[in-house]
Amino acid sequence: NKHDHTSTPSASGGSGGMMSMSLHFGVHETILFSQWTTSSNPDFALSCAAVFLFAYCYEWLLSYRAMLTQRAHDTKDRRDDSWHIVSIVHAFVLLMSYCLMLIGMTYNVLLLLSIASGAGTGYYMFGRRRIASSPNTHANESLETGCH
Repeated sequence: NKHDHTSTPSASGGSGGMMSMSLHFGVHETILFSQWTTSSNPDFALSCAAVFLFAYCYEWLLSYRAMLTQRAHDTKDRRDDSWHIVSIVHAFVLLMSYCLMLIGMTYNVLLLLSIASGAGTGYYMFGRRRIASSPNTHANESLETGCH
């Protein structure tokens, strides 16, 4: 049968043709692309570092988009090209978020921890900027202080 895939390697490195649908540990993974495979501890450690960095950059890009959005919102001239830039950055944010989701769907615990720790570190470094540039910041401050 030319559609028989039982002998092809799975995403988790097995030979059943099915990806592992439960949390697991292991270094034999295919990450996003068939060319990005890991088969040894050094390969996998480097991939975890790359995923950490990718999630970290994702958080930076979210903060950058918030800053650009605030600037575009504050601009009086609506013919400004800033909304075009915000839209392009938004498309990259969306693409990155889907890539992170697909990496998480390998169900590899260490890759999931790489995503969470990279995003957490990125949020710690850049999240305050995102909150500070939020259009609702002043409203939130007035609620907290009780001022009108």
